[in-house]
This record gives sequence, C-alpha cells and structure tokens, in this order.
Amino acid sequence: MKNYISLILGLVLLTSCAIDNRRAQSNPNSTSEKLLAIEQEVSLSADRDALDKLRDDTPAPVKQDNDELAYILDFFKDIRSNPSTLQSRFDRSVRRKQEIYRKRTRKLREDFTKQERKDRKNFLDSLKKQRDSFLKNKVTSDQRKDFFDKQDEQRKEYFANSRDKRNEFESQMRASQRDQDAYFREKKKIFREEMTLFKKRQREWKKEQKEKAKNTRATYGSGSLYPTQKPLPQKSNLEKEFDALYSTPTQKLGAEEK
Repeated sequence: MKNYISLILGLVLLTSCAIDNRRAQSNPNSTSEKLLAIEQEVSLSADRDALDKLRDDTPAPVKQDNDELAYILDFFKDIRSNPSTLQSRFDRSVRRKQEIYRKRTRKLREDFTKQERKDRKNFLDSLKKQRDSFLKNKVTSDQRKDFFDKQDEQRKEYFANSRDKRNEFESQMRASQRDQDAYFREKKKIFREEMTLFKKRQREWKKEQKEKAKNTRATYGSGSLYPTQKPLPQKSNLEKEFDALYSTPTQKLGAEEK
C-alpha cells in the first residue's frame, strides 16, 4: 500500500511538472514587443515631445513618419551649409542609431539565452527531484517503467517546445534585422533626394548672390559712392583758411640786406 501511495505521489508530481512546463511554454512571447520598442528607439527623429499635445489625434505611424521627415529636412534649413558636411552629419546619426540597435538586440539575445538556460536547469532539477523521491521506495518493474516513460515523454516535450521557442525567437530577430536594413535604406534614399534638391536650390541662390554683386558693381563702380559708404562732412570756413595757410609754400629766411 505504501509503495502504491508513493507511485501515485510520483505520478502527481510528474503531472504537475508537465502542467507547469506547458504553462511556461504557452506564455506569450514578448520578443516582438521588445523588438518593436528597440526599433522605435532608433528611428531617425528629433525630440518633438513639445508638439505631442498638438498631435494627439494623429495616428502613431503618421506621427513617426512626420517626425522622421522633419528630422531629415532640418539638415537643409541653412542654404549656406556645405553639402559634404551635411552628408557627414547624417551618416554619423545613422551609424549611431545602428549601433544602438545592435547593442539592444545583443542584450535581448543574451537575456533570452540566459532565461532559456535557467528554465532548462529548473526543469531538469525538477525531474531529478521526482526520480530521487520515486526511487526511495520499492516499486514493481511495471511501475518503474511507467514512471520513466512519463519522464522521458516530458523531457521530449520540453525540449521540443524549447526548440520551437528558440526558432521563433531567431525568426523574429532576423525579421527585425531585415526591417531595420530596409528602414535605413529608405531614409538614406530620402536624404539623397533632399540633398539633390538642396544642391539645386543652393546653386540658384549662389547665382542670385553673384548677380546681385555684379549689379551692385555696375551701379556704383564709376567712382560714385557705394551704398555702404558715407559722404565726408563739409569743412567749415575756419578749417578751409587753415588748409590754405598750410598749403602756401614757405620761404627760406636769409640775412637782411643792408
């Protein structure tokens, strides 16, 4: 009777372990949510929190697209900017965002692997604890066979589910990487298009500035005063007399003739 009770307790423990295992495996995988948060963090957009209250009714994807476009257009607000300098600034911002993405996803992978190992250790420890408890009592060969068959079934189920979770995780990571690559390709394309328009505007602006300078020289280049020059003040009569006095040739003083 005692052996029978021990067998029942062992089977109950096995069943409990199986239920806990299925619950753990059926928990919603938050990897996609974490990846989404990372992707939003590395989007090319400036801090526009001050405008959020004015855009409460705007859908989030539209807000993000607007913010990213505004971030790119902000590079070209000064018509005098050097295009090479703008390109370097944009490239640095892209590299900085890509590095943040790599760090965040690397941390996500490390956390997943750490949790995976922890769950596996807990599961195997639980099976060992059940075996130790079961083997303390005398059991029949049929009871022993049933017990170890159930443990083997649980082990296979656990590792199959674990592989599925790992495969799903890797699939989500690859999809996220593809999305990020496509995202930055698109933003670089938009930047190149805006750079082309900026260079055209800059050429036209320089041409206008050159034309204005040419017209200014043509208007004021014949000895007349330029608009920035001020006429000299008129001299007073006293100043004119002093000028006449100092401009009169001097005579050399000699000995008085007798």
